[in-house]
Amino acid sequence: MKTSMHAGVAKNMDALDGGASTIIHTHNVHRYSARWLQALQDDRFLVIAQSLLGPDIVLHHTKLFQKPPSSGAPFPVHQDWSYFPTKYDTMIAATVFLSDADEAAGGIRVYPGSHKLGRLENSSGMQPSEALRPYPLAQATPINAQRGDVLFFSYFTLHGSLPNRSKNPRKTVLVQMHSGSDYLLDNSESAHVNEQLVLAGWNHHMSRARAEG
Repeated sequence: MKTSMHAGVAKNMDALDGGASTIIHTHNVHRYSARWLQALQDDRFLVIAQSLLGPDIVLHHTKLFQKPPSSGAPFPVHQDWSYFPTKYDTMIAATVFLSDADEAAGGIRVYPGSHKLGRLENSSGMQPSEALRPYPLAQATPINAQRGDVLFFSYFTLHGSLPNRSKNPRKTVLVQMHSGSDYLLDNSESAHVNEQLVLAGWNHHMSRARAEG
């Protein structure tokens, strides 16, 4: 069972693990906890984000992922861009590791340099894709992270993760954010709330109508 997952993604997960695993996720943890909002505004976090995006940073959303021990679900190789495309493609992810995440715990795997591929068709992981065929999960580079590490990457970066076969839960919080000079394009995907929360500098595309929307 894949908790609260799109049917297409769940089907692709089942192809990796036989359909026996689970994953739990919760949107916008900064709405539940003041400490998470403070963490997003911590100088140690923002100085790296600003080195990638410039002085103006807008939060799109956060999401907690938990892979339960011994049965945490994998995720197929994919790009993030089609879920929340922006005009100038500045959207990046920052994965905050709340627990150690090695291969056994279902750690993230990436294809370094794949952000240079730009937008690939059908790259969301929701369905089989010819564009993703040359990039199997097994050949991606594993990221062995420790609790407290943060992994930053473009929303074009090809990435995925293996099942959690360890005895401990694997927990991460995903932070999606973009430059304040960029903005979200119209998109039919409604699974992600667009927070439009300014973490640093200015949101140069904010208006009264958007603020009240």
